[in-house]
Amino acid sequence: LRPSGWLAAGVSIMAFLVYLATLAPGLTNANFGTDGGDLIAAARTLGVPHPSGYPAYTLLAWLFTQLPIGVIAYRVNLLSAVCAAAAIGLFFCTARRVLPDAEHPLLLPAVTALMLAFSSLLWSQAVIAEVYALLVLSSALLLWFLVRWRDDKRDRYLWLAAFTLGLALGNHLTILFWASAALVYLWPERRRWLRVRTLLPGVALFIIGLSIYAYLPLAARHRPPVNWGNPQTWRGFLWVVTGEQYQQFAFGLEADEMPGRISAWAGLLGDQFGWWGLAISLIGAWGQWKRERRFALFSLVWISLVFLYAFFYDTGDSHMYLLPVVMLMALWWGEGVYLLLGLTRS
Repeated sequence: LRPSGWLAAGVSIMAFLVYLATLAPGLTNANFGTDGGDLIAAARTLGVPHPSGYPAYTLLAWLFTQLPIGVIAYRVNLLSAVCAAAAIGLFFCTARRVLPDAEHPLLLPAVTALMLAFSSLLWSQAVIAEVYALLVLSSALLLWFLVRWRDDKRDRYLWLAAFTLGLALGNHLTILFWASAALVYLWPERRRWLRVRTLLPGVALFIIGLSIYAYLPLAARHRPPVNWGNPQTWRGFLWVVTGEQYQQFAFGLEADEMPGRISAWAGLLGDQFGWWGLAISLIGAWGQWKRERRFALFSLVWISLVFLYAFFYDTGDSHMYLLPVVMLMALWWGEGVYLLLGLTRS
C-alpha cells in the first residue's frame, strides 16, 4: 500500500476501535434506535422489517448474526460500527482528492476524516442497530466514485456508482438525492456519458443492484415471524417499498412546529464539530465555491434536497437523514481549515 492507503486504513481502524469500545452491548432504544428490535429480529429470521423493507441492510445484518461473538443484538450493532468505520476510510480517500493541496497533503484529509468519525450524529449511529451507518457508507462510496470519475473520466466509475446506487436504495431511499445532485454535476459533460455505450451498462447495473428488492417477496414466502405487509403480492410489495403508511409524514410538519425544529436543528449542526467548527465549515463552503464551483454546486444541491425533505418530515428521528449533510460539511470544514492556515502563513 501507498502511504495514503495505510493512512486510510489507519483512520478507519482508529474509528472502529472507538466505536467498538462504545458499542451498545445489546438491544437499546438509545440514539433514536427504537427500530432496533424490529431490524434485528427480521435479520435473524430473514424476515421483512418495517417499510421500506431494507433488504440490503437485512441481508448484511443476517450475515453479522452468524458471528460467534456476543448476543445477537451485539452482532448487529457491530455491523453499524464496521459500516461507519469503512465510510471513514473512504471519506479520507475522497478528502485527499477534493481538498486543496496542503504543505502536508495527507494530514488535513486525515484530521478531516476523524472530525467526521467523531461527529455526534455519526458516532451515535455507529454503535446501535440501525440503517443509518450503512447510509453513510453508501453515501461515501457514491461520493468516491463521482470524484474518481471527475479525476479520471473513466466510464467504469459511473457504472460502479449506478450499481451502488441500486443497492443503496435497498437500504435507504433518501440516497436518491445523491443521484439528483450527481446529475447536476455531470450535466455539463453530458456528451461524455450520455451515450449508448456508457448509459446502457449503467442502467443495467443499476437495475441489477435494485433487484435486491426481490428479497422481500422471497422472504415473505417462508412466513417469517417479522413480515410487514406480507409482500408476496404486488399490492403488498408496493405498500412496503413505498412506505405507504409513512407517506402522511412527508412534508407533514405543521407551521407552529417549525420554530422548535429550526432551533433544535441549529443546535444539532453546531454540535457536530463544535460551534467554532460550524463557522469553519461555512468559511470552507465559500472557499470551495470560489475554487471549484461545480463541485460546490453538487454539494449544495445534495445538502438542500436532504435538508428540505428531512426538515419537513414530521417524525422525531428525521434528523438522522442529515448524515450525508454532515459528511459534506466535514469536507467544507477541511477546506475552511486550509484557508485559515493560509492566512497564518501570509
